[in-house]
Amino acid sequence: MKEIKKLFAYIKEYWYIYPFAIVFMVLLGATQNGLAYIVKFFIEAVEETDDTGLDQLYTVIQLGIFNVLVLSLSKFGQDYTLNYLGYRLIVNLRLDSFRRILYLPMRFFKNMESGDIISRLTNDINKIQNFFKRGIPDMITHSTTLLIALYLMITINFKLVLIILAAIPIMLVFLHYLGKFMKKYVEKTQGKLAKTVSVLQEVIQGMEVVKLFTSEEREYDKFEDRNASFFKIAMKRIKAKTMHIPIIELFGYIALIIVFWIGGKEIIQGKMSVADFMAFFTLAGNASNSIRRLSNLHIFINETSGAAKRIFDMMEERNEILDNNGTIKKDEIKGKVEFKNVYFKYSETDILKDINLTVKKGETIAFVGPSGAGKTTLINLIPRLHDVYSGKLLIDGINIKDFDVHNIRKHISVVGQNNFLFSGSVFSNIKYGKPDATKEEVVEAAKAAYAHDFIENFEEGYDTDIAERGAKISGGQGQRLAIARAILVDPAILLFDEATSSLDSESEKYVQEAIDNLVENRTTFIVAHRLSTILDADRIVVMDEGKIVNIGSHEELLERSPIYKKLYDIQFNA
Repeated sequence: MKEIKKLFAYIKEYWYIYPFAIVFMVLLGATQNGLAYIVKFFIEAVEETDDTGLDQLYTVIQLGIFNVLVLSLSKFGQDYTLNYLGYRLIVNLRLDSFRRILYLPMRFFKNMESGDIISRLTNDINKIQNFFKRGIPDMITHSTTLLIALYLMITINFKLVLIILAAIPIMLVFLHYLGKFMKKYVEKTQGKLAKTVSVLQEVIQGMEVVKLFTSEEREYDKFEDRNASFFKIAMKRIKAKTMHIPIIELFGYIALIIVFWIGGKEIIQGKMSVADFMAFFTLAGNASNSIRRLSNLHIFINETSGAAKRIFDMMEERNEILDNNGTIKKDEIKGKVEFKNVYFKYSETDILKDINLTVKKGETIAFVGPSGAGKTTLINLIPRLHDVYSGKLLIDGINIKDFDVHNIRKHISVVGQNNFLFSGSVFSNIKYGKPDATKEEVVEAAKAAYAHDFIENFEEGYDTDIAERGAKISGGQGQRLAIARAILVDPAILLFDEATSSLDSESEKYVQEAIDNLVENRTTFIVAHRLSTILDADRIVVMDEGKIVNIGSHEELLERSPIYKKLYDIQFNA
């Protein structure tokens, strides 16, 4: 239930709507029971043989019309107010969860599949929405209906009421254990559904690779396996969910048969009128229906708790970087970077070991070494995507942990091998890092990145929609747009991670020229496999197994670094 309480916090600001919703629901419960007395009055009226019966019948018709009008208006008011509250809760929950996701650490996204995240924000939230659309109205309306029905039934025949009440404790025990079972399988079902969504999303994103390797059937088989696994768990939940209604109805029918037997005897013996029995019977039907709907509510609550738990587990994930955020903010930085005895680990494995390196303002440093040496991990520490495990990382002599993380990132730009471009226009993508940039500034950045000419050749120029992940442009064009985006931010520190490794020779030429324009007077870190792109770096750092094993110029490293010499020979003397 604690998850349900957390959900209500998202609509507490709309407290003024609660009284209206409750009034509508109470009226609905009352008017649903009003039908029983209309039936009673109708039977009493038709039993009269003179004009009194006609007068009573006329009154019954008036009461019936009034009851139906109030019932209809109450139903409308209930549905509207509760749907308003339900949708407000869902919108607020989605916004809050999305905000939390934006500020989660990179560790979280490396450990969780994107499909699982999306499933929590869609399928799990839909379950919660369903609870507020159906569960809450059922809880209040049918609780009201049940209480009023029981009260009126007691006034008619207390003995018959005891028969109905005798079945309730047995049903409650059954529902208690069923609810525990349901909650466990709701979480499992939603987890299996998330894995199914992950496969679907992964295939859509990698469709080109799927087709090139003719893997359609293999991916179909994988998706089929995930679906089968989901179906198996879902059916266990459905079995429990569908089992409870027949059992509840069984108890209800047994109680009803006993009511018919005892009630019938009392009518025959003259202890109870037919009108009273029909009113009692109608009220018993309302009470039975309310008990059945309230038994569903127990399942609703457990399903909603399971879905809410998955969302809140994700939202409550800690971001160690923001939890230990610094307070220093600077409008400008010089760009001097120092690594002092830096260690970094994933889980229990050291990825970087005893890194010591000082990079002066405006210096260009290149990193080379075999795959897995820790090059990319090292430069990812600079924008504080990860925190050092031990040692210090200083920028302009200040520990990076003392900077406000959002402020220090504004002084750093990254251009990687696969730069993410958002769906939207070329213009909006270039100015992504500087939303208030003018058209002139965007054009100047594009020119410096050698992107202006190909942009102008697009039919809609800077307003061209490049589609999701830049699907409508080439790799080289995407790289130059990413460089233009970096130029526009005017950073003090630049990070290039394999920025030209996937490009053809012509695209590499343009991108390299754009990079040369960008690195001028900026502290620059370059990770590269193509040594031809870093020969002019001020210093080249050779890494292996998470350590710096050599530092020097191209010529110096050819003489004293076996790793660098081997890389050079592979690329130039093949």
